[in-house]
Amino acid sequence: MVLGASRVALMGAGAPFSLSGGTETTYDSGGDTYMVYTFDSSGTLEVTGSGTIASILIIGGGASGGKSAGSSVHGGGGGAGEFYVNTDLSIDAGDYTVTVGAGAGVNTSGPGSNGSASSIADGFNYSAIGGGYGGYGGGNGGNGGSGGGAGGGSPSPNSYGGTGVGTGPNRFGYAGGNAMIGDMGTGGGGAGGAGQQATFNTGGAGGSSKNSSISGSSVAYCGGGGSCGNGGSRPGGGAGAGGAGGNASIANRGSGGGGGCSHTWSSNGGSGSSGRVVISYIV
Repeated sequence: MVLGASRVALMGAGAPFSLSGGTETTYDSGGDTYMVYTFDSSGTLEVTGSGTIASILIIGGGASGGKSAGSSVHGGGGGAGEFYVNTDLSIDAGDYTVTVGAGAGVNTSGPGSNGSASSIADGFNYSAIGGGYGGYGGGNGGNGGSGGGAGGGSPSPNSYGGTGVGTGPNRFGYAGGNAMIGDMGTGGGGAGGAGQQATFNTGGAGGSSKNSSISGSSVAYCGGGGSCGNGGSRPGGGAGAGGAGGNASIANRGSGGGGGCSHTWSSNGGSGSSGRVVISYIV
């Protein structure tokens, strides 16, 4: 249910506390009512009074996949943006700039591009960096929230996936896959797992995504982009959130675009998806 801006909640010892901004929804759980503010584009979080935020989720923008480098030489999948989560955070009255990181656009030449960072700034500084680009022509994948997959290209093996931010407790992002077969690009990393290597016939799957229920229902975020194989396979990313080889990822999930395919499908690297910022508190 989408509501108007709420300024009626009371928390603490009688001190007025409320939020507004983004798209406002509500849900009930465990006898509590949660107000949720979702930003799918940049804006301002307005805070009245001081209080405690139950949870924040910040998703960095996903990277684009690398372009294919010629006949049967496939690009690496783009890495997912960083998945950042935190709970029970004190916040004071004021206006806070919310930046939603863009996903990297379709890549028509060379390696992909990194995604952009998302953040809540201006005195309440929490952020998630964008994903690392997919590799091209035997080049390494880029470092980022999750690492980009290595680009296919001989000699082999000498191309490696980029690194991610790690595995928690607040920040999640895995590495992209390493290229072990010369022509095959690998999958970009995701928030739930590393990008996968490819075989000659089968492209490398993007790293798995990670779910969040901050909005009241479980949503998969930050899947790595997949890559292509010569046998016709072009796996997608984790939980369907990352793009299949050559394809874009699902909007506002922070997922990586698929690596470019050298035949049958697009030779361009698929675009990454933009991030998201979500804030919740208990009424």
